[in-house]
Amino acid sequence: MVQACNGTESLPLVFSSLIGRYAQKGLHFDCLKVFRNVIQHGFVPKVGCCNVVLDGLEHENEFRLALSFYGWMIRNGVLIDSNTSSVVARILCKNGKFDRVMRLLDSGIYNSTIFNLVIDSCSKCGNFEAAFDRLKEMCDRKIEPGFSTYSSVLDGACEVGNLELIEMVMHIMSKKKLMPVPLSSEYDDVIRKFSDLGKTYAAGMLFKRAEVEGVILKGTTLGCLLRAFSEGRRVKEAMSLYSMILQKGVVLGKSSYQAFADVLCQENPSEEVNKILIDLIRKGVSPCASEILKFMTLHCRNSRWQEAEDLLNVILEQGFLPDSSCCHSLVKHYCCCGHIESAISLHRKLEKLGAVLDVKAYNQLLRGLFAVKRVEEAVKLFDYMRSKNVVSSGSFLVMISGLCNEKEMRRAMQVHDEMLKMGLKPSRKTYKSLITVFR
Repeated sequence: MVQACNGTESLPLVFSSLIGRYAQKGLHFDCLKVFRNVIQHGFVPKVGCCNVVLDGLEHENEFRLALSFYGWMIRNGVLIDSNTSSVVARILCKNGKFDRVMRLLDSGIYNSTIFNLVIDSCSKCGNFEAAFDRLKEMCDRKIEPGFSTYSSVLDGACEVGNLELIEMVMHIMSKKKLMPVPLSSEYDDVIRKFSDLGKTYAAGMLFKRAEVEGVILKGTTLGCLLRAFSEGRRVKEAMSLYSMILQKGVVLGKSSYQAFADVLCQENPSEEVNKILIDLIRKGVSPCASEILKFMTLHCRNSRWQEAEDLLNVILEQGFLPDSSCCHSLVKHYCCCGHIESAISLHRKLEKLGAVLDVKAYNQLLRGLFAVKRVEEAVKLFDYMRSKNVVSSGSFLVMISGLCNEKEMRRAMQVHDEMLKMGLKPSRKTYKSLITVFR
């Protein structure tokens, strides 16, 4: 397409259209490919197109690549605008390069976004003097600080428990009509605004004030706060809030619980966390698959078998298909402890969902079934393994030995012949030992 339009006035339009389409779909690396292709045809893109790519790379956390792309923009004479500076400032802050963002301001590159980032960083580290200096600088440069700017300072003050500063910032916000007076009828709106901005300490402070004043908050407000606590990794506060929500019988939507479930999966396994996760899954919440797997794997490694089993059962009850590695561990544990019925029950649940175990777990289960003389179930299980193509030479050895021990010589021979047909004949020494049972 680029070649067809080369040398025509339509090339910039085609280029911008492609960049926009790829960016909308989140295909930021494809954007870069288009850039490379078009640059080879002598076209230097406009800053708007460059900003789309830069912004996309930031959202994908491709910080090094984004800064390299920014360097390319500078070298190729792309005229940087305010939006470019904002994205670069966000990337630098996320990388902890706060001093370089300060240098942007000191060099005369500024806008409300950059000031907000600097004031937020100052407030988070408790440097309120620097935060107020930058607030004054904003005003001097005719940039009016907004709700987001002051909320950063208030959040920092709430985190360190500076009551005098809290009251002072709230007074300023009220005076600038950024916060209603009185708050009693507006707690919901303000708490939601703080929560949406991720200012969990400010939101939590107002939540406590509302409780003291006997204000009944809406379910949507509690849901916003729960999500904010979870995304801010304030797990203790999130768990306390969830307990209060249950006590009051407040019903939230699934989306309000999702972030909470995901962050719980990243915690060290405990009985309390396990109970909450089970409750959330029964509400229809589906935690991040990779995180719930790590959580259950930790249960198994720490020999917390009952908790792992309880959690797995509720996941299967909801029709979710977990990663099978934790199921392997449970089946092996059941077999080692002689709990064959539990192992079979778990396998039946997995079978209904079309899931399979690994071949080692199946072989252990086959041995367990033969050990308790449940021959027909072992044969049925082996048939299922073959249908799912989860068999090894070891699987055939277990079946042949088990059937021979039960005097099922004809069936054992059939399994033996199938093993040879599939090319799964064991080592010479093992095979020689195996065929002695047929003599």
